[in-house]
Amino acid sequence: MNVADRLSRMPFSEHLGIEVLEADAGYARGRLKLDDVHSSSRERFIAHGGVTYALADTIGGAAAISATLDVTPTIDMRIDYLAPANGDLLLAEAELRRNCGTVTTVEVEITDGDGEPIAVARGTFKTGGADGETAWGTAGRRDTSSEQATRPRPDCCVALPRTAGDSSQRTRALVSASVINSTFSRPGRRDT
Repeated sequence: MNVADRLSRMPFSEHLGIEVLEADAGYARGRLKLDDVHSSSRERFIAHGGVTYALADTIGGAAAISATLDVTPTIDMRIDYLAPANGDLLLAEAELRRNCGTVTTVEVEITDGDGEPIAVARGTFKTGGADGETAWGTAGRRDTSSEQATRPRPDCCVALPRTAGDSSQRTRALVSASVINSTFSRPGRRDT
């Protein structure tokens, strides 16, 4: 099962109706078909801000996971609401901006079905734990002592291009980060 399928089947995503359509190499996109249950008003439909935030967090997390291939709990997310969401669809696109040894930064744009901007967000996600831990700490840790050698992980950051148009440059940066990550593997990392 790929990253998009896993996150679309997350119980909270299913509950809200969030669909992760694509998640690959630090980029993700998804959608949420809006319904009356998403409204913050009984008098007229306007999506609750928490619905927009949940979409941004989920799709931002998908972009981070697709680059690190590991769990990435949210550390912080800042969102700016630009317009009310009162249509029947929200779309989200997320792109990894920085991938460091223990955190990633992702930018997310939320639009309505007509392409009108609804919100922009920037999220920071935890991407690594201490030796022998996952980003979640020791919870769910599996024994990998026989699978991987324990080596120190360097403090390295990979800044990605700001424009999505140059995908070859973004791919080269992600491949470089991947080589660094695989060279300095850490126990508890899930590579599948």
